[in-house]
Amino acid sequence: MKAVLVQIYGEAGARTDNEIKTMKTDTTAVAAPLPTVDAKASAKKTVEDTINALPANATEASLAAVEVAWKALKEYQDIGGKVDAKLSTKLNDAKDQVKTDMLKNLTIAYDQLDKNNKVAVKELKEKIETAVELAKKDNLFGNGIGNDSTFKTIITTTLGNVRDAELASVIKAINAIQLNVTLSDQAVVIAAKAAYDAFVEDWTDYAFPYDAAK
Repeated sequence: MKAVLVQIYGEAGARTDNEIKTMKTDTTAVAAPLPTVDAKASAKKTVEDTINALPANATEASLAAVEVAWKALKEYQDIGGKVDAKLSTKLNDAKDQVKTDMLKNLTIAYDQLDKNNKVAVKELKEKIETAVELAKKDNLFGNGIGNDSTFKTIITTTLGNVRDAELASVIKAINAIQLNVTLSDQAVVIAAKAAYDAFVEDWTDYAFPYDAAK
């Protein structure tokens, strides 16, 4: 070891004690952030354990476990670690299985959806958006869970149809108010105002054009 250090210091041009001390300090600073043998071994074991714990047939319910294994693998690779090809294959298979199951479940949910039920449509829209973001997190599924733009467009259009139907009802209620309003029209005006207020409050967070129901 002494001979190796002498060679390093010599090649760096260090001759005096101060120069050698400076090099020692620099070398220590460079080596400090490097992982120890034990840390690398621990990271490897974590990767192996988390991947081996994955089910043979992963489903959407396995998403959290797949995320943990994927994160462990990335962290291990960041410190120069490599895993057995069989483990990589198992993790990739689990990712594909989860992705397929997520797509299947979202498709079934949309097919069974009451497309006139505002609450149900909004809930599925949020679920799709959450699934898309989860899929893209840490590049877990690369470009996402499938054709994300199509999924989001379909559910957004469905929600837009619900909104348009409600807007049409509001417009109808407003149009029911006579041009020359009298006290006898009070109930009609109140109903139209209530419908309008409810519509505005309910759809404030949704970016749809207000002339869509013309």
